[in-house]
Amino acid sequence: MKIKPRDVHPKTAWTLEQNNVHPLLARLYAARGLSSAVDIDKSLSQLLSPDLLLGAQQAGALLADAIVRQRRICIVADYDCDGATACAVAVRGLKLLGATSLQYVVPDRVVDGYGLTPPIAQRVHALGVDLLVTVDNGIASVDGVNESKKLGMQVLITDHHLPGPELPLADVIVNPNQAGCSFESKNLAGVGVMFYVLIATRTHLRNQNYFSTGHDPKLNSLLPLVALGTVADVVRLDANNRRLVANGLQMIRKGHSQPGIDALLRVASKDPQRVGSHDFGFSMPSIANVNRLKRICATRPCNWQTPCLTPKIARRLPSVFLIPVFMKALLALLLHDSKTSTIGLLLFLQAARNPQTTSPLLKARAEAFQGFICAMLWI
Repeated sequence: MKIKPRDVHPKTAWTLEQNNVHPLLARLYAARGLSSAVDIDKSLSQLLSPDLLLGAQQAGALLADAIVRQRRICIVADYDCDGATACAVAVRGLKLLGATSLQYVVPDRVVDGYGLTPPIAQRVHALGVDLLVTVDNGIASVDGVNESKKLGMQVLITDHHLPGPELPLADVIVNPNQAGCSFESKNLAGVGVMFYVLIATRTHLRNQNYFSTGHDPKLNSLLPLVALGTVADVVRLDANNRRLVANGLQMIRKGHSQPGIDALLRVASKDPQRVGSHDFGFSMPSIANVNRLKRICATRPCNWQTPCLTPKIARRLPSVFLIPVFMKALLALLLHDSKTSTIGLLLFLQAARNPQTTSPLLKARAEAFQGFICAMLWI
């Protein structure tokens, strides 16, 4: 291990001390680039304004119009933790704001590739969707957006990855890293981008008197998911991200988190009242990359409409077959779909405890992934 010394500017540390910061903390903060009391203020009132996020207001207007007109919306997610939590935030948040026709699609890494591809656009169109919304992907999906527009769908891209030389011709793009965006926090995760879009959407609906007086939806209920996705995506915790994560953790400690997060904490034997960001990164079952391994063959063990697999059948399936089951169960937990999540997690646990295969290839892969799966689920 190499210890890297940090320079501490005496004036910066002194300024922090004048704001009632302990001298030791003042030096630590100054060494990490914090220079004022505002930088260490974790209150939501200090969050950067959505008005600074290029495209957020246009996205809010687009979604508000879709909600008022009861148009069909589909969320196209990514397959890592940021994508899963961003999808959950989008679905839960839009439901809070009054959306009545919502669906989501999680692409398959092996079959579909990354992002919004033309086949994904065709699949979404077959669902009768009017507005396609990407979360944590889409900034490089030129062909996928072209196909979506050709099929008559509106497209809203919410992403945080660096843009390429050509931007897709979407109706609206929201990305803090696109050219011309003055949003200071370039480290906003995909889930954070979607959270900001929801804030802008609520503002547009409020201006249209869509909500009953005094009954605006409280979007801060989504902050535990924002915190989980932000930490798991390993983005830099700048001042704005720290506020999102700190408030999300505070809600979890107060018992106001989603059932899925509570379940993951229980699996890791962690007390929700004492949870910290390190628990998201190191203690909870690793969900940041599991869906990258999710598909090894064309067989899907469950259609997710009925409990079609019994534990007896599940015990005869290789554990890697159930990786897509686990990811759908995880997303169902985040979305508070207790039936799907309970069935899926039970099946995955059964298969992970009793991996058996008939194909030599599947057996080799099952053996290769078994240690990862056991470590992930603490079994």
